Amino acid sequence: MRLATTALALLATGACLIGAAPPGTAVASRAASHTSGNLIRNPSAEQTTPRPSSDGEAKVALAHWKVAKKDRFTAVAYGTPEFLAKNSAGPGARGKNFFAGGSTGKTSVASQVIALKSYAGWIKRGAHFSLTGWLGGFESQRDHAVVRVVWLNRHHKSLGSAHLGPVTSKDRGDTTELIRQTASGVVPRHAVGVRVVVTMTRYDGSYVDGYADKLGLVLRKG
Repeated sequence: MRLATTALALLATGACLIGAAPPGTAVASRAASHTSGNLIRNPSAEQTTPRPSSDGEAKVALAHWKVAKKDRFTAVAYGTPEFLAKNSAGPGARGKNFFAGGSTGKTSVASQVIALKSYAGWIKRGAHFSLTGWLGGFESQRDHAVVRVVWLNRHHKSLGSAHLGPVTSKDRGDTTELIRQTASGVVPRHAVGVRVVVTMTRYDGSYVDGYADKLGLVLRKG
């Protein structure tokens, strides 16, 4: 299924704008608890059109994520042959699907931009963030996933970034699995938005076997 080749990692900058949660009870309750809840939309590849194909090869549309036309970034169902099994090492409370790089190309990228207007007061006073995700790949292949958040000012310029991964084949013990990754820090004071970029890179085989699931970005009052 997978013929060897070598790839250079690329980072796409395209993104789709996703507004902050509207005012209401949900926002009020999160503010009262001093945490934002997960800001990443469709964080586990569960919202797709159509459903993932039975062989994992087809590109499906992922709600809230922007994917370049040339990229094959997609969702694959757990249990699809030659991918993650339903009982593979990874998140315990998992859904039906996970993110994968797709059937062709050297890299594959999905992104979304989240407005932070609802948390401007927190950020001004020094909000903290927690970035989490489960990342992995296929057997001994070196393909991997990287998740990056880029904090944006009102001119959409970068104020700084944080990332998860890559998880290497050595980290995985040459098995097909996902490993939890975490990063944390302080949100830049002038941030008004954040771009989330998931980049899958192929080094071996013909499929871009970077995998990711259960992505999370949570803000906390400082």
